[in-house]
Amino acid sequence: MSTNPHIAIIGAGLGGLTLAKVLQLHRVSCTIYELEASPNVRTQGGSLDLKLESGQRALELAGLTKEFVAIARPEGDNMRMAGKDGKVLFAMQGFDFQDGFEAVQKVERERAEREKSAESKPVGVWDDAIRPEVDRGMLRQLFLDSLAPETIKWGHKLVSILTSNSSSTSHKHQLTFANGITVAADVVVGADGAWSYVRSAITSAKPEYTGVTMVEVQLSDVDTRFPEIGKMIGRGSFITSQDNKALMAQRNANSHVRTYVALRIAEDWVKTCNIPFETDPRETRLKILEYYQGWAPELRKLVELCDDAFTPRRIYQMPIGLKWEHKAGITVLGDAAHLLSPFGGEGANLAMLDGAELALAIASVASPNSDSTETMDSAIIRYEQVMFARGNETAAESDTTMTEFISEEGAARGAAYMRNQFTMHQGLPE
Repeated sequence: MSTNPHIAIIGAGLGGLTLAKVLQLHRVSCTIYELEASPNVRTQGGSLDLKLESGQRALELAGLTKEFVAIARPEGDNMRMAGKDGKVLFAMQGFDFQDGFEAVQKVERERAEREKSAESKPVGVWDDAIRPEVDRGMLRQLFLDSLAPETIKWGHKLVSILTSNSSSTSHKHQLTFANGITVAADVVVGADGAWSYVRSAITSAKPEYTGVTMVEVQLSDVDTRFPEIGKMIGRGSFITSQDNKALMAQRNANSHVRTYVALRIAEDWVKTCNIPFETDPRETRLKILEYYQGWAPELRKLVELCDDAFTPRRIYQMPIGLKWEHKAGITVLGDAAHLLSPFGGEGANLAMLDGAELALAIASVASPNSDSTETMDSAIIRYEQVMFARGNETAAESDTTMTEFISEEGAARGAAYMRNQFTMHQGLPE
């Protein structure tokens, strides 16, 4: 079935960009429709750790591993955990990226051998633990630079999907955007995030509040301005948690640190807390610090000395175990399919892997070289079945991680959990 279908991708996040890139490598045309007016409308968040069997696998399928190596920070995989007294309870050392790149090739060879022999041998803990960090914005730019010109239509907010059941219609779906433009598509892929419009066309399920809210704060030029904080954070992440609260500091590129203030608190707290996040930085710092009375002075400095921008975010996730009956010519990926709590560090990894695997499924029937007799919907259903299983398993793991970290015991409980998860624990980074 090679009929040159029109593939419409809604959303230019990492999942949608990966989908488009892999499709183009297989000579399947597609268009991304993104609601934001340009790629620089807002910052793209903090640092991501890309895992071998998901994010790095997607980069391999997109042909971008070499470019990724040039911007990755292998040392960013270092992590330390402490209680509110600042005493370190758990530490994980990062790995040399050259080992990681070689391990990618090793995993691929092992995968091929497993497929030949129909084995299901899991990847070893060592391989899975090699997770170099990269700034989200830099990774996104890498994909943007790699796509064919005019792939992305900026400033296109989807407001309507009309599906035709007529066999005489050349395209199944009519998409209407807020700017008045209407396009026809054979396949619509929702890569449009947590509050996906496309998802609403296939299921009534919506994200649910996890009980945790975060406030993102930042420290610029930390190694020059606040070297004691830079030393405390180290080369990767420094996480402190206790009393159902956390301060999670993450080193980004260019001596920049993002800290996530996390509280287990009511869903309406951002509206009812009387903290002037947008108008009074000094008062905002003081009110946030009231929640961290009794915490070590060096930990409180993450808020006391932070820049003047504050971004509160309620943390939501999709219902765990969610599945839906396939709707012809429509599917979703990433957060639109299986929004996770961020505590497992899996969201971007799964979105990229979803995008790559959906692209392979579509290309298997739509590539100019394809002689497959399989239908497009059958190929998409194959993708969805794998995505459901993987997404729900990871969602459960991420929810467990959040429960362990944001608890009364906090880091003490989280450290015990992490020791069970990472047999490669190597002690404090030097």
